[in-house]
Amino acid sequence: MICAKINEWLEYHEIPLIEVERGRGICLTPEQNRRIAKVSEQPDEAAGYVLSPGERVGGIICLIGSRAEVIRIEDLMRYCQVSRNTIFNDLKVVSTTLQKYDLQLLYENKKGYYIAGDAVRRRAVCLHFFYSMIPLYTSGIIPFEKREFVQEYMECFRAVESSLNTHFPEEMLLALSAFLPMMMAGEDVLDLRDVRIQDVIGSREFAAVAEYFSELIESEQIYLALHLLGGRIQINLASRDTELYAAARSLVAEFEKAADVHFDNESEIERALFMHLKSSWYRLRYGIRMDGAPLLQDLIRANVDLLNHTRKACGYLENELALPISDSEVAYLALNFAGYMKQSVQSAEEMRILIVCCQGMTTGHILRWEISTLLPKARVVDVVAQQDVFNVRDICDVVVSTVPVKSDVPVEVVHPIMTDKERISLLRMGAGALGMLSAPVQAINVQELMEVVQRYVPDTARKALEKDLKAYLNWKARAGERRFAGRHGGLLRYLNQEKIYLSEEELDWREALQRVSAPLLSSGSIEPSYVKSIITMLENTGTYMFFVPWLVLAHARPDSGVNRLDVAMGIFRSPVRFSRYRHAKIVIVLAPVDKESHLEILRDLMRIFAVQTRIDELQHKKTAYEVLENMESYLNQGEEEEESET
Repeated sequence: MICAKINEWLEYHEIPLIEVERGRGICLTPEQNRRIAKVSEQPDEAAGYVLSPGERVGGIICLIGSRAEVIRIEDLMRYCQVSRNTIFNDLKVVSTTLQKYDLQLLYENKKGYYIAGDAVRRRAVCLHFFYSMIPLYTSGIIPFEKREFVQEYMECFRAVESSLNTHFPEEMLLALSAFLPMMMAGEDVLDLRDVRIQDVIGSREFAAVAEYFSELIESEQIYLALHLLGGRIQINLASRDTELYAAARSLVAEFEKAADVHFDNESEIERALFMHLKSSWYRLRYGIRMDGAPLLQDLIRANVDLLNHTRKACGYLENELALPISDSEVAYLALNFAGYMKQSVQSAEEMRILIVCCQGMTTGHILRWEISTLLPKARVVDVVAQQDVFNVRDICDVVVSTVPVKSDVPVEVVHPIMTDKERISLLRMGAGALGMLSAPVQAINVQELMEVVQRYVPDTARKALEKDLKAYLNWKARAGERRFAGRHGGLLRYLNQEKIYLSEEELDWREALQRVSAPLLSSGSIEPSYVKSIITMLENTGTYMFFVPWLVLAHARPDSGVNRLDVAMGIFRSPVRFSRYRHAKIVIVLAPVDKESHLEILRDLMRIFAVQTRIDELQHKKTAYEVLENMESYLNQGEEEEESET
């Protein structure tokens, strides 16, 4: 195996191959030595990285699918830095992979290698693979042609963002910029029959694309605008209802088989998944990047089995729809299954909740998951659109909606991602509906609380406990007046100036983690073993803790040494090198105590760092106070945007 790898490298550099002589081993001629030394002296930033077979396959699909120029075997050898025989083997895997999505890999003398089949489907597949390889692309390992234009296109997208006063996912803009040279050629015939063209052309997004990408033909401008619109456009799917409902039924059956469970309410979850697939088909069909994907995976990462069962079930879905299913879509589906698995063990006497959402079912299913977690004694009966709310008294006791609606039962209007105030209101409503709350909640009386707990506390510790309780409750009462904790119950409830480390030094990543963790160690929130666990996980599993590019969310299991929920942040003027191609400007150490209590912190991080430029803004702040001030403004801005959407 080793000799084969060496010979691949030698063949690529046109050096005579090595031979193994019995009794002597590997022998190199003087000419081989000279030529190897000459090649080794040539500087090559990416020479130390060897693409894995999977990376080569994904990269070849991206390269062929994005190029308007001719691609031949020599181009692929140079791209992957492997031998001709290895490329031929990789191309067999590429061909098999593409066939799974109703596409074909073909070769013609004049055209070179190309992918045949529906152009929209081809692009969706290529984007799917590109998103997984963005770190290799940004590091220069994947040498897309016309790379010099990518930065120009990114600047055009920045102008689009400015004109629309919004921000788009950074990875989506980078992927579209990398594929724009091919789009500029205008040679693809795009099947857009399932799109309401006039709705797209009438949007602000299309107007911005037409202004800043005027070189594109109209069909390509529509395609680009679809990505910027995300899920905010209706498509004609009536012809696919039968196909999607059958896919939903099969998905439930495959999940039950994989997880070894049985849903009592199969028809209900099948209908919910059918509605979800109708809304997600648009993203799957056009390869649209889902905003907030890292957050979704963090929401369910605590339950690895649930995610694995869903991913296994989605393998069947991929075959049925002949479209790649991204990790973020798998996460959404896992949230659906999680909500119904909790429902399956609830009684019919519990409070019934109907969820109403105004823009697709995806938001409603996230609310279903959160409400099921918040009110385990309640049952979510359905997720419906605004126009479907009428005569609901027979099916539910309460309506939870992202928009005001008229109903003959109480209505709670909430944001798509609920605020603490909304959660408290929902908890009070749930407690009242279940007969658990007969009067308004009163302020906690320390003396009454002591009467309850005193028999569990030794006499010698009672006075100290009473003093600590008074201090804690007094601190809680003052929390609403504090500068940065009043409006947000997530990240800024735990993060203060003492827990923000600003560094001008060049630090090793282990030392950086130690310094960021120092306040948590000093306060007793974590033990030294927790930091060691994080370091060990990073050493063993690589850089998967990058929450977004340039930001590491360092964490380990709660039982590794976490005493209470807490968070600390480090901001580094000199980015910290975690690997040859991954550097961090911000390192956040999160100490979770369980699977769910830190989710609001994760949501706040997503609200802040969904906009990539904010990392650079924070990196240049001079004081911890300025950092907190900026983060609070980002969170306020995010809440205002959510309010405007609802």
